[in-house]
Amino acid sequence: MPKKNAFFYFMLEYKAREEAKGRKFKSLAEVTPYAGEIWPKMEAAQREQYYAMANKTQNATVQFEEKVVERAQAKDTAKDLLQERVNRAVSGNELAQENFYLISMGYFCRTIDDVYIPAEIGVIKYSLQSGVQERFHMLVDHAKLPTGMAYEALQHSESTHALPLPPHGLGVQDYAEIAAKLISFLQAEHEIPMLFTAAKETSAVHSMLCAILGDHLHHRTLVICSVAELYMQLQHVSVRSNPDKSAFRTVHMAQKLLDDDVFSYTEGISCDYHEIRSLLVHCVLSQCIRWAYSISYDCCPDMGIALVPGMHKPGQKDVEDQCNQSSDTISDDDASSNNEQLNDGTMSFVSYGTHVTSLPPEPGTIEDLPINIKPDRAGDDE
Repeated sequence: MPKKNAFFYFMLEYKAREEAKGRKFKSLAEVTPYAGEIWPKMEAAQREQYYAMANKTQNATVQFEEKVVERAQAKDTAKDLLQERVNRAVSGNELAQENFYLISMGYFCRTIDDVYIPAEIGVIKYSLQSGVQERFHMLVDHAKLPTGMAYEALQHSESTHALPLPPHGLGVQDYAEIAAKLISFLQAEHEIPMLFTAAKETSAVHSMLCAILGDHLHHRTLVICSVAELYMQLQHVSVRSNPDKSAFRTVHMAQKLLDDDVFSYTEGISCDYHEIRSLLVHCVLSQCIRWAYSISYDCCPDMGIALVPGMHKPGQKDVEDQCNQSSDTISDDDASSNNEQLNDGTMSFVSYGTHVTSLPPEPGTIEDLPINIKPDRAGDDE
C-alpha cells in the first residue's frame, strides 16, 4: 500500500470521484498516473486539505505508538518498584505484615477515545499475616452517558455487573466525593500506595482512577501493577520454606491460578447489590477478595501462617480439593480495621451506594447476615 501522505489521500478522492462517473480501476496503482498528472498542477491552497488528512493520520499513529511505549514503561517501572518493596520487606523480616491494596473496577462503557465510564469500585487492604483486613466498595453513577454509548453500555451491563444505567443508576455521581473517600481508605493523604489489579485491566483502572482522582494526582504518583506479578513475587519468597515446592518460572503460572478462580462462587464477600442477585462472580469487591484468598491459600501455609476463615479463605465454603487440583495441573504452557477487630474475627467494610455498612467474615447466605445489615427487599414486613 502506498505511504499515507497527502498525495495518497488525493488519489483516494480522485478514484472515488472518477468511479462515481462510471470509470473502473482494478487497484490504486492504476490511479497513480492519472492523479500524478494533476497533483503538480494544483495550487498550494488546493493541496492543503490533503496535507491535513495526512498529518492527522500520522499524529494518531504517533500518539498510539507513544501510548504503547508509555504503558510498557509503566509496567516495567511497577514491576521494579514491587521487587524493591518485597526485597526490602524480606530483609527486614516484615513481608508477612506488609500491606497491599488490591483493586478492581467495573465500567459502563468505553468510548472511541479510550475513555472508560466507571460503574463500581472495590478495594481491599491485604497482608499475608492478617488476610483481608479492610474492604471498600462504591457504586458510581453519572448524570448521563456519552452520546451514542447507551446501547453498548446496556450490552456490557447485561453481560457483567448488571447495574442500572445512568442517569437512573445507583451510587455517587460526585467524583470529588468518591475521590475523598477512596483517598481516606487508602490512607493516601501524602502518597498513593501501589495498587494491584488484573493485568488486562491495568489501563482501564488507571484511566478511571485518573478521571476520579483528578487534582489529587498533582503531587502524587499513581502506580498500578498486575496482581499476578504480586502473587509471583510473594510465592517466590514463600517457597523458600518448602523444599518440595517449586517457584513459578513465569508470571503466566501465577496468572493461570488466578484465572482458575476456584473461589468464584463464594457467598458473603460481594456487595449487597450483587449478593442478593447471585451475581457473585461479577462483583468487583468479590474479585479482590478472591485474589486474596488464592494468594493466601498458596503462600501462607509455607510461611507458617494459619488460614483464618473469612480473612484468608471462605468462611463456610470448602474448596480445598479444587485448589489442590489447580495447583497440581499448572504449567508454563497454561499460559478501617483495628487490631481489636481482627482479633475478634471481624473486619471493616465501607460500602457506598448499597445498604451494607459492616460485614462479618463468614456468612453462608444472605439470611445468615445480622438483621441490621440485611439488604432491603421489596414486600418485606417492616
